[in-house]
Amino acid sequence: MLPQNIKLGKTKIRVMLTTNGLPSTNSCACSNYGEVEDYSINVTSGPCEPKLQSKNLYITKIVLGGITKESTQNAKGYSNYAILENFEDAQSAPSIPVLKIGGYHKVEITSKNIGDINQLVNGPVKLYHKIWIDLNKNNIFENSELLCNAVTTNINKLLYNIKIPANATPGYYRMRVILSNNQDASACSNNVKGEAEDYLVNLSSNVYCEFTTANKNLWIQKFSLDPSLANESGNNNGYAKFSKDNISLKPGSSYHFNIRLGKTGNIGQVINQLPTVYIKIWIDFNKNKVFENNESVYSYNTNTAAMEFKGYFNMPANSQKGVTTMRVLVSNNVGSACGALNNGVATNGEAEDYIVNITDDTYCMNALNIKDMWIKNVLAKSNNQYFQNPSTYKNGYEDFTDKQIGIFAPNDSIYVGIFKGFSAGEKWGTYGAWIDYNQNYIFEKEEAIEFSIMGIGAASGIFKVPVNVKQGKTRMRVMVLNNNNVDGPPLQNACVNPLAQGEYEDYTIEFKGAFCQVIINIKAVMQQNLEALISWDLTKNKGTFADYESFEVHYKEKGANTYYNKILTTNKQVILKGLNYNLTYEYYVTGNCKSGKVYTSNSFEFKTPVQNVINNVKVGSENNWGTINLMDTIIIDKQRTNIGNRGNRYSEK
Repeated sequence: MLPQNIKLGKTKIRVMLTTNGLPSTNSCACSNYGEVEDYSINVTSGPCEPKLQSKNLYITKIVLGGITKESTQNAKGYSNYAILENFEDAQSAPSIPVLKIGGYHKVEITSKNIGDINQLVNGPVKLYHKIWIDLNKNNIFENSELLCNAVTTNINKLLYNIKIPANATPGYYRMRVILSNNQDASACSNNVKGEAEDYLVNLSSNVYCEFTTANKNLWIQKFSLDPSLANESGNNNGYAKFSKDNISLKPGSSYHFNIRLGKTGNIGQVINQLPTVYIKIWIDFNKNKVFENNESVYSYNTNTAAMEFKGYFNMPANSQKGVTTMRVLVSNNVGSACGALNNGVATNGEAEDYIVNITDDTYCMNALNIKDMWIKNVLAKSNNQYFQNPSTYKNGYEDFTDKQIGIFAPNDSIYVGIFKGFSAGEKWGTYGAWIDYNQNYIFEKEEAIEFSIMGIGAASGIFKVPVNVKQGKTRMRVMVLNNNNVDGPPLQNACVNPLAQGEYEDYTIEFKGAFCQVIINIKAVMQQNLEALISWDLTKNKGTFADYESFEVHYKEKGANTYYNKILTTNKQVILKGLNYNLTYEYYVTGNCKSGKVYTSNSFEFKTPVQNVINNVKVGSENNWGTINLMDTIIIDKQRTNIGNRGNRYSEK
């Protein structure tokens, strides 16, 4: 045992073995036989190290503050995972639970029990669980720092709520967890069957409270939020955090949600009465890590045995932009966002936290009521492109942005037809459709369609794509609202009041700049020296601002397997050289449009001329012809004078 007045710090320890059979009192004594070994040690005022017997019982997993720590058996019965000598350097350590000062936190301790471990005759096996946090950092785990003191019987998993004192100072602290069998243990126990583990925790006020619950009978099975979230989570023992990064909320919009419950038993049912289920949603608009009363965007309760709830909430138009947290709660008690007790009754239920981004860079949403009218089919066509999407009503909105209607160009005309479904009896509708041409996340009046009514069940109209349309993928929205009496004028507002009856759907549409003009009047004209001039024109019916980056002329001898020659040009003509006499050539023209589209013409032919050559020339009398070499130049003397011998050159006179 080290003396209490030992000087702290790094020092040496010496071990000596001698042959005289008596302990030496002189660490520097001489001996005929023996050995001396020195070791470095660090004497600190750290906490005691318990020595438990973990042969048959040990900790396998601890879950706290959203962090899971798995561990294996330690033969010494103690593992120190709080390995940082200076706790204030813990920012660099990964996976340290962050616990809210003044808040409750659910801890889960899982253990492995081998055999009965001294089980009493016909009696239960009791496992004792204790958790301390050294809140005053004096390296002593005191009774006032004992935050968990629980016993399980024949169960190797403990679920327990620990509360961090409201007067705790922010910072990093050592936490000790002890598990023992059929015998209570202290923080410094020896020879007790079980295991102890030390961890670091971070106490902070700048963190969200965890929802603490006596959850056994009620939880969130699935939470869906149009248009981008459908999270099937199951029972998470009362609380779960999800870091979905694709939930964008627009100020001034309304969002439809759907909650499917998981529940067992009566959930606090009174005799002959249905249980009361409370549903609440908060968004931390001011980002102060507290869900305040004025940040509640939805609150509803009902006495029902239903397993599914639908509703919507409105985003305030002045919502502060940026990333924050949304909490969704179901419970059988009013409670609070942190699961506080209400009149001494523990809340039974579950809460889930989601990361949301409040931004203008997303489209407005409207949680419409589909009671009487909905969209059952959408058609679109242009430039030999045809699109159809039959659908059934959902929650007043359907996200079909994974379906691309087509690729279009400036000045194109896009026909759109909307067919509505409605309940019994004649239901007249008001129609709307918009394309966000400038991609500013706003459906403006100038981006709307003009509809013509096609009877009681449908309407159609034509979009004229503007010349200055922004290239790329964007959103098209179609909508139908119940107008009760007559089919009304085209809708001007793509973000209508959520109380309206009807449905809307969003699709993706793509613009790739202009479609190039069509290549026409392709022709080939033979030039001197066996050269062919290939030329073409462009139509003018697609607009003049759309042009080509380049053209290519591909050609080959007729009968050849491939077009082995290609000439690239930025002009509307090209000269083919190196041709051969008396052959037929096939060719075609391609144009590389700036929009990325390639236009290819039909195949055409041209024929090169027959070569004018002298195959055989005879000179002399009829019975005495001489043959002139083909490589010779033949010059004829019309007066028949000076006719030379074969091989000479002649000139015409």
